[in-house]
Amino acid sequence: MESTFLPKAIHPKHTSEPTNDMTSAMKEAEMVMGGAFSDLLQRTGLRPNDIDILVTCSSIFCPTPSLASMLVNKFKLRTDIQSYHLGGMGCGTGVVGMNLIRDLLKARPNSVAVFTYCFYPGKEKSRMVANVIFRMGGAAIALTNKPSLRSRAKYELVAASRVHTGADDDAYGCMSWGPDKAGINGVYLGFNVVDAAGKAIKAVMTDIAPRIMTWGQYGAAASNIIQRNVLGKEVAPYAPDWTKSVDHFALHAGGYAVLKGLQAGLSLPSAAMLPSFAGLREYGNT
Repeated sequence: MESTFLPKAIHPKHTSEPTNDMTSAMKEAEMVMGGAFSDLLQRTGLRPNDIDILVTCSSIFCPTPSLASMLVNKFKLRTDIQSYHLGGMGCGTGVVGMNLIRDLLKARPNSVAVFTYCFYPGKEKSRMVANVIFRMGGAAIALTNKPSLRSRAKYELVAASRVHTGADDDAYGCMSWGPDKAGINGVYLGFNVVDAAGKAIKAVMTDIAPRIMTWGQYGAAASNIIQRNVLGKEVAPYAPDWTKSVDHFALHAGGYAVLKGLQAGLSLPSAAMLPSFAGLREYGNT
């Protein structure tokens, strides 16, 4: 809690009449996204004119002009910049943004891309949760396919995978933005969020597992398939120990129940979950 803040529009020390209108939201977005973008430029030594691609993300707030256009105007980015704003996809927007940048960099060699990642006054508990876990904050990351910048890169994006479970009615309706029975708008979080997240994670891990499993795990998986499909033995499907093939886990801190569900679904020890729980405690939903 001490690492996060409230915007002036709803902070009790700054106002006795909280507002959540478009103007207040835009001021908050400019402060948060602009601050993250400015800090990124200072840390990397990049200049605004060095940026070829810009992708901004916001789960709910989608103004016109867009948040991407706001940054283009604020930092006077180039006229030929490829800018995109993603919204309406909840917590998954960040993953979608990373995949978009990956595809754009494949199509546009020798480029640098920058990626930047509400208050409900009603009484419905399913909407009040968002007041606690969604706090004020933002992040920015620079990705590039320029060979000359390879030595300066901290990480390499080796593989990426994402799935869309919106065809499932439960997954589609587990989170939304809209009015409650009293007509007050807010973020709705259903009790089935954990189940929906678990199904999505299972689908993603099924896709990415062959790319990260060890040779020993390949052998164990093959043995399991032979026992079940050839020998007809009633044994449980093989589930690899992910700590053997993954060094660090940065799981989406969507809430305590979400993290506990992911931990159970992936059979991870408590030590592997510490960074995610620490992020939830200090910064909320990230």
